[in-house]
Amino acid sequence: MRAREPGRAPPGLRWSLLVSQASAEAGCLRRVELVVLSDLHLGTVGCQARPLLRYLKSIEPGTLVLNGDIINRVANWLSERAGRGRISLSKRIKDGVKRAVAFIGDFEQTAAALAAENGYDYAVCGHIHQPAIRAVVTDRGTVTYLNSGDWVENLTALEYDRGSWSIFRYRENERELERQEPTEGAEPEEEIESLALPAASALLQMVRP
Repeated sequence: MRAREPGRAPPGLRWSLLVSQASAEAGCLRRVELVVLSDLHLGTVGCQARPLLRYLKSIEPGTLVLNGDIINRVANWLSERAGRGRISLSKRIKDGVKRAVAFIGDFEQTAAALAAENGYDYAVCGHIHQPAIRAVVTDRGTVTYLNSGDWVENLTALEYDRGSWSIFRYRENERELERQEPTEGAEPEEEIESLALPAASALLQMVRP
């Protein structure tokens, strides 16, 4: 790690400010009515803080929903309600792909059933790192099941705009977002982990009333 120059902002924060300035000057912020993010796992080895920050700096959401596991905290209530215990998708995959697929299907079905029981048309979830938008048929009607995915493996978010839902996939938009970055002041790879703090800061700015 390089020694920080006196009076100079932390590298991740400095890069974040450059991206914000470049996006603002280019007028390239994309307005979205609603964005749902989950499973960012900020502060962990697997967190993709730089791509997340690029995404955050490219949008102007009317409402931002943080749907769990933002700073490495896990909510497993839904999985336990389904009778499956606490979620460990990686362990399930090691036990066999077929069992993992069955587990995901049960999770989706349980989420949809709970929504239908309470009179809701939509179930918006996270936690299992499987982005999805699909109709699920239950005994009490059809529910639209949505999952925002994650920013460890899939790098996805749910977006609602102009009356419809979609899944934003970072890898499909990576080149466009990279073009919005400043060409100067890029940080070395060993300092990428320091971007977790500015990513968290950007999220806090978006959710403030």
